[in-house]
Amino acid sequence: MPSSGRVIARQRQTTRLETFVDAAFAFALTMLVVSVDSVPQSFEELVDAIKRVPAFAASFLITVMFWLGHYRWSRRYGIEDTGSVVLSLMLVFLVLVFLYPLRLMMSGALQSMSGGFLPGEIQITRIVHLQFLFVLYGVAFMLMSGVLLLLYARVRRMPLEPALSAEDRAVAGVEVQAWGILAAMGAMSALLALVLPPKQIGYAVWLYASLAFIMPLMSRRWQRRVGRVVAARSPQDGDPGPVSSRST
Repeated sequence: MPSSGRVIARQRQTTRLETFVDAAFAFALTMLVVSVDSVPQSFEELVDAIKRVPAFAASFLITVMFWLGHYRWSRRYGIEDTGSVVLSLMLVFLVLVFLYPLRLMMSGALQSMSGGFLPGEIQITRIVHLQFLFVLYGVAFMLMSGVLLLLYARVRRMPLEPALSAEDRAVAGVEVQAWGILAAMGAMSALLALVLPPKQIGYAVWLYASLAFIMPLMSRRWQRRVGRVVAARSPQDGDPGPVSSRST
């Protein structure tokens, strides 16, 4: 969504957009809990509910990952123009749609890894149903990552007041690459789920495990890049002001 060319003011306080997105994510996390079965009525039901906690924890962490992406963007750049509102609303819509496939994926994966000790949320009897679930999850993961990629990408080419510092631009570039990797991972997982033979379809899910190695390696590279930009910043660049000094 290209800028109209007008200078867009950056906010120094929490914006209404940020508040709305925070509330929507809080509602989504609440739905992860309340959409599970009712309050246990016996000891066996209590044990079963406790066994579901790991799947909730995994779903919680992934949802928070996307919330943090928007939080960092809002805190550092403080933009509330039309394009940013549209993209943020898209993110809210996607996270609400993403909830059920996310919980089903996490519970199913943990059920498989635990040999059935941890309960699953859905009974799948046909491979085509499993394929559909993997594709749905991958597409949702790709779209949510893509929305955050666009939010960070557009601030680099928008006329802003106060203008972005060199550090702000470097951080935006890093975030674009990070969310690009995550979006590509979702797309590749969905594609693998479509083309792999039934006995190998599990690789479409295990692909996400590679992020545990890729992201830390890339993070060190990105930190060095931003560090070089900060170290090379000349005095005439000026004080970026309260907006760019916000924590990320």
